[in-house]
Amino acid sequence: MDCNSIFKTIWKNKEDWFAPPLVAGAAIIPPYYLFMAKSDLQLGNVMPKFRPRQVISSGVKAAPVIGGIVGTQMIAQKGFEVLWNRYVGKRDAPTFTSMLMSSLAVGTISVVPLAWFNGLTMGLSLPQVLRALTWKQSGAILVRETSFLGAIRISDPVSNEMKRKFGDNHLVDVISYFISGFFGSIVGHPADTALTRWQKGLKVEFGRQLLKGAGTKAFAAGTFTLLYKEGMNLVKLIASTDQ
Repeated sequence: MDCNSIFKTIWKNKEDWFAPPLVAGAAIIPPYYLFMAKSDLQLGNVMPKFRPRQVISSGVKAAPVIGGIVGTQMIAQKGFEVLWNRYVGKRDAPTFTSMLMSSLAVGTISVVPLAWFNGLTMGLSLPQVLRALTWKQSGAILVRETSFLGAIRISDPVSNEMKRKFGDNHLVDVISYFISGFFGSIVGHPADTALTRWQKGLKVEFGRQLLKGAGTKAFAAGTFTLLYKEGMNLVKLIASTDQ
């Protein structure tokens, strides 16, 4: 199979290439305050005051970063999954193993930009993040991101299963998308807390400390996942009406 046919297998439509970064960038703005708040809670501080203008400004500044990161991740994840199914799994349908391995692979290559994004929520610059980056931080990012990407990837299968049990309607989609992001965040939260504290040069104590800000981040991740999936669905709907 040549490279051209592989690309056609992975992404058949032009919107599959440009939509993920744009949609992810827009989806991060509404819950960005919660991502900043979770970092403060993880550091042992109180939640910052909600100042709408400042929060929106910070979210807009972060949008190109998270849009580029998550958008590229979505493209790469689907690519890894297709290649894994074709050359390792020897089947076309996605499996739990292919979803896990694609999430792990994409998480690995995303370590540096994701360290940057987490640093942004604490006001750290890229040079500061890079100077402080360690193998421990990289490992924490890998654990956290594998659970996050896995949550987004399984949101559609979860939605399909919920529709089978509760009926085919849009509300089921909304709930399943939010739940996938919420629980995906909970699974990776201890690693996220460790990353945040290490980036600030603080000690990490195993126990309740690792759960600080878990609910705040889970709600933020659930909201982001919901907005991202709904945004992608809207893009596909618009693209289908133009054909």
